[in-house]
Amino acid sequence: MHLRTIAQLLLLLAACLLAPTAAPAQSRTNAMSDAEVEQVRTLAYEPNERVAFFQKMMAQRISEIEKINAARRINDRGSQLHDLMDQFASLADDLDDNFDDYQHRHWDVRRALRKLIEASAKWQEPLNQPPPDPAYDVTRKLALDAAADIHDSARKLLDDQTAWFAAHPPSKDKDESAPVIIPR
Repeated sequence: MHLRTIAQLLLLLAACLLAPTAAPAQSRTNAMSDAEVEQVRTLAYEPNERVAFFQKMMAQRISEIEKINAARRINDRGSQLHDLMDQFASLADDLDDNFDDYQHRHWDVRRALRKLIEASAKWQEPLNQPPPDPAYDVTRKLALDAAADIHDSARKLLDDQTAWFAAHPPSKDKDESAPVIIPR
């Protein structure tokens, strides 16, 4: 009986230690629907289309924020705005992670970056429109930071890729949108 009690305590301790790490992972998956997750996976080797899809998802969250802000009567406005801003920030973080991979692998995403830079310049205003509310003020700050970060990261990646591809022009034989594989 004593051994069983020790085993139960160890199991409880393991559950307590793993619980804080499971919560952030769960919130990140809630930023996208199952269909969106599947689409992102499908576009894994099509970087321009993947960046465009992330842009589309983020624009949808911004549009929903604008709709909620314009509506007169919504029961749980604070909660809905919190969730949408959290989703927006999570999507921006995921896209920024993709940028790191595109930079390292020299995948040509210049076409999508130009469109993303133009769109992301407009995201700050809708995020700032809702009046201050403790229900989403912290999340709004995170979303605003994420919007600024993704805009800056896209600009930097575009500048870096423009310089890199000027020094290493793609061959005329290959598809220009195909990833450039650099041996390590």
